[in-house]
Amino acid sequence: MMSEEFKDYYNEIMEMVSTKTNNIPYAKNLVEKNYFRIKTGFYEDENPDRIVEELVFQIVEHLKERRGLVLENTNKEFMLHPVRRVVRNLVDIIKSEDSGKHNLPEDITNGDEIEYNFKNIPYFDVEFKLDFDYNIDDEYKIDGVLFNEELTISIVLIINPKYYPQSLYDIIADLNDIVAHEIEHIYQESWMRPEDELDEFLGKETERPVGKEYYLQRHEIPAEFKGFDRVRKLRKEKLSKTIRDWFIRNKNVHNLSNYDIDEVTNELLKIFKEKYNKS
Repeated sequence: MMSEEFKDYYNEIMEMVSTKTNNIPYAKNLVEKNYFRIKTGFYEDENPDRIVEELVFQIVEHLKERRGLVLENTNKEFMLHPVRRVVRNLVDIIKSEDSGKHNLPEDITNGDEIEYNFKNIPYFDVEFKLDFDYNIDDEYKIDGVLFNEELTISIVLIINPKYYPQSLYDIIADLNDIVAHEIEHIYQESWMRPEDELDEFLGKETERPVGKEYYLQRHEIPAEFKGFDRVRKLRKEKLSKTIRDWFIRNKNVHNLSNYDIDEVTNELLKIFKEKYNKS
């Protein structure tokens, strides 16, 4: 059991390391793994700044090594195989009409694979919840999110059977968008993207923008581009149509008016043209 004095010393180091590294999950884990190093420093009355410098140096070197694997070109096609495989796994489950919760790839490999393991991408898994419901107003409802510390992509899909399987075409497009989008967030969470593409509101959720401003956050823009560009290529259509159609399909989920959709679509197109030369 920690003494109160050591607890203060340990927590001070944890807070300093977290602040210097923008609260990335790896920082917390590294501090915990260096518990005995910190304890030795405490008994030797070592300045905590020195320990913090050591730990931050380890983190920076680790991140440089990982980041170097992929930063040479963020638009390379190496993302397509992972997205294609995950979406195929999800579509197989949908076609089987097997409602409920599915953990991928664990459930489809009989437990042989707990996480997806692709070259140049941190290990991740997918939690997929599928339901069929005649009572929803839309053809389907879908949403996805990344659980940051676990690197788990969570996708919830509710399908209205009245419109299925006709709705599968749009569902597959949205699955491609979500998976490509969340894989980009996985890169960001692992510090494998430039600092100006990291989440500036991490740990400050009460300050996070809502409504159409949510989609203009600096870490959302690269992820949105990856998702929309993936769908654009699959459907062989203009990026403007891909973006607008996505917002229209999901307007009830994300509570945007038609005016909001027009405004955020135009703003994203402007940003994508400036940043990725895409319009």
